[in-house]
Amino acid sequence: MQKGLNKLLESLPLLFAQTEGHISEKEARFLTLLPFLEFPGEILEIGSYKGKSTIILAKAAQIAGMKKIYACDPLFQSSATDPEDYPENQLPEIFQNNLKKSGVKDLIHFHKVKSKELSRTWEQPIKVLWIDGDHTLEGANLDFHLFKKHLVPGAIVAYHDVLHPFDGPIDIFIKEMLQSDDFGDCGLWGSIGWAQYIKGEIPTEKQKRRKEILYRKLRKLYIIPTKQSKILKLKYNFRRSRIPHKEENPYQWLRTMNSFKSSDL
Repeated sequence: MQKGLNKLLESLPLLFAQTEGHISEKEARFLTLLPFLEFPGEILEIGSYKGKSTIILAKAAQIAGMKKIYACDPLFQSSATDPEDYPENQLPEIFQNNLKKSGVKDLIHFHKVKSKELSRTWEQPIKVLWIDGDHTLEGANLDFHLFKKHLVPGAIVAYHDVLHPFDGPIDIFIKEMLQSDDFGDCGLWGSIGWAQYIKGEIPTEKQKRRKEILYRKLRKLYIIPTKQSKILKLKYNFRRSRIPHKEENPYQWLRTMNSFKSSDL
């Protein structure tokens, strides 16, 4: 399996370049690791857009021995925070064509709905909850709480754009993950905020310290208004640069996440 991951990471630049999207190559490398978590459960992506992260997750899941991943997106502008760099009404066709070209269409159980609608029938345990949908405070909060009850011990919850001036991702990452004992290990990988769900286990002192450091630094971003003047943008960018969000060693990260043991497992 490590040989397969090695090969995928080596080929990632080419795979990354084949589809338009709003994740960085650094963030794409983080996504390739998620299917290799050694816990039971499914991968659920909320917010697919043109399919860049969907394809990367599906390719990695195939190598990791998973039969499929799940994804949902209404594929139209349903939020004020949605990107607009595509022709109106053509996103469904663009998304499906990208899946076909990448050869992963059969690996993805796709729901062309909002997450709220999917949650009404969702029953599967989740080991990866990747949220890159509605970035408003209400939308990000809804995505988290609709599916948190399905997380398995050891699951990773990851939010995109925590280090961007949207209200939702940073708020949920701070309040529901960094300030909650339900999560242990945590960090920022690029602009992806991630944390491991530990379901009632007690966070270690090291985990508590790391969460407190991230909380203090992110709090300084959180108080800067979303609608920024030039001066506020400079202040935001400076404070953002002071937050640890470098790429970690992928194999060490996986070993650490997979070393988690729960009394419920």
